[in-house]
Amino acid sequence: MAQRYSKLGDLSAYTYKSNWVQFHYIFNTINLFYKSFRQGINEKGESKCEIISEDPKILGIARSDNFYFKPLIFLYAKEVLQKQWDKKTIKEKYLNVEKIKRRPDKTECNKYELDKKIDRIEEDGLITQQSKRPNSDILNFIETTNATGIKYDIKDLFGLSSLENWKSYDAIISKENEDIARFKSPLFFKPYHISGDSYRIYFDFDEIPKEYTGKTFSVKFNGKGNLLLVIPDSFNWTDFFNYVFNINNFNVEKHVIPLHKSYEKFEKWLDEKIYKINYYQTLKSIYQQLQGQQ
Repeated sequence: MAQRYSKLGDLSAYTYKSNWVQFHYIFNTINLFYKSFRQGINEKGESKCEIISEDPKILGIARSDNFYFKPLIFLYAKEVLQKQWDKKTIKEKYLNVEKIKRRPDKTECNKYELDKKIDRIEEDGLITQQSKRPNSDILNFIETTNATGIKYDIKDLFGLSSLENWKSYDAIISKENEDIARFKSPLFFKPYHISGDSYRIYFDFDEIPKEYTGKTFSVKFNGKGNLLLVIPDSFNWTDFFNYVFNINNFNVEKHVIPLHKSYEKFEKWLDEKIYKINYYQTLKSIYQQLQGQQ
């Protein structure tokens, strides 16, 4: 399995040492690593509530970021493929407004004493998000090389997510193609116990079949609309891994640390998590091994 990367050194494996012997710790670590590639990681912190109006109640809820890690496939799409992130394209189609009102969920109804039938939560639309975060490339990057007007579905190269629950907008995002109902992730992982508390986790990939590349999906927002996104015609996994495992292209310390306004508070939050996985230290260890820094 590791032979695919033999020319790059031992890049297809990382060793993760800890006192965690239960399998759920190992697989939570694998899941964290996979998320860093595909959809990124966004763990929200404390929320502050603002009453915008009464009868019916409209609340604005501001949430802090405890941990934010932009997906590396976004970085690759922006810097190498020069293609716009598909989540931004979906927001441009369906959420290109200053504000959007949604129904509160059960937890919010109980916490803020809301009636789901009539009360609403006000969320920022894309216009407000871009205004508040003008330096955010994930919100503001615009591709300049696409003269066809085609918009691409980049994230689903890692496996088709045909239904996504966008909780912040009380929305279900569906992706439909009459010939394709599912496409599993081409990446797969295999943990091996070395000795004691040491594990080595190998990963590899399958090539994306031609039956999937170049296909067009109709993206709907709560069952409405018809945004067309296209899976890229080709994708080279080796080029992708060469890029993200090069410290000159991606440095995990610079990717994460500047985004923490209160790192001590972040660490305290991690200590209170049931599985107590330190997201930053775990990802730092993984990528520094893969980039040959350890």
